[in-house]
Amino acid sequence: MVSLCSSTVPQQLTRVFFLAALFLTTPAISGVRVPDNPEHSWYAPLATASLVTAVDRAGDDVYAVGTYGHILRSSKHEPGTWKQLASPTQILLNSVYMSDEGYGWAVGHDAIILKTTNGKQWKKVYEAIDEERPLLDIWFRNKQHGFAVGAYGYFLATSDGGMSWQDRLINEEHDYHLNAITDNGNGKLYIAAESGYVYRSTDNGQTWQVLNLPYEGSFFDIAAYGNTVITAGLRGHIFVSHDAGESWHQLQTNIESALTSITRLESGQFVVMGHAGIVLLLDHQLSRVSTYQLADRSALSDAISLDHELVLAGEHGVSTLDLCLAFSSKFSGDCE
Repeated sequence: MVSLCSSTVPQQLTRVFFLAALFLTTPAISGVRVPDNPEHSWYAPLATASLVTAVDRAGDDVYAVGTYGHILRSSKHEPGTWKQLASPTQILLNSVYMSDEGYGWAVGHDAIILKTTNGKQWKKVYEAIDEERPLLDIWFRNKQHGFAVGAYGYFLATSDGGMSWQDRLINEEHDYHLNAITDNGNGKLYIAAESGYVYRSTDNGQTWQVLNLPYEGSFFDIAAYGNTVITAGLRGHIFVSHDAGESWHQLQTNIESALTSITRLESGQFVVMGHAGIVLLLDHQLSRVSTYQLADRSALSDAISLDHELVLAGEHGVSTLDLCLAFSSKFSGDCE
């Protein structure tokens, strides 16, 4: 577990603290099968109901990662059916990134990085236990070039498919937690960080520019599509830019819960979710918000879109949400 800086916890609660808190309160899993290798994750029948931190999609397959190094896989054609894959770690995994070719990556505490080339077998390619800094997100431009980001300004880069990783600084003046990294599909990269910081790169991650946002709280996630950029974080804050991050305006949500994840739907709309089971649907103009709340009010950490459904990751594992039922006419996707 990462060493936490107590002086910043009350006001700058970042994604690393959210995940750590959930991990510490996750109940023990019964009925497990112990692996032959003590470093590998245990096979647990209740893995889908335990803490799941992130989900991603590779073609028709859906992958989820979470507590105890669990890696789960499901199929769009078999909704609700999950298979636990062999995992070379028992460390909490915080993020997963998949490509349609079956290449995938997962990162977590102890700076661990896992890799798969077929979506089935996963191997450990990096770990730095002594640094006591978790990795929180990962992104790849292609099979060779990628970045991993994490706590205390942790920024790793690879240009050889993960065989080696270089530790870089994106800003020499501070080492804020880097909570999420994404691209806009058009050559620009964005990082959401704590203390109101958002960074942008226009040269494939070689240099990073600080963007000016009118907020000093932490941002947990960021999404970009063309010149549209959305970032979300503490106390229900969402900021939107229509000019690639040059200017921003706040989107009124009327909620106080921390927002942890942003997902672009197949309909072109965006959903934002977070603590207390909050799911927000943004209209196409990114000017209005519709709110839905899960009945159990469990904390949510990530989601992906499958037609008119969301696959949700969070405190109580993986679940689905029918957007047609949750938001009715506000959702513009196909509900037939």
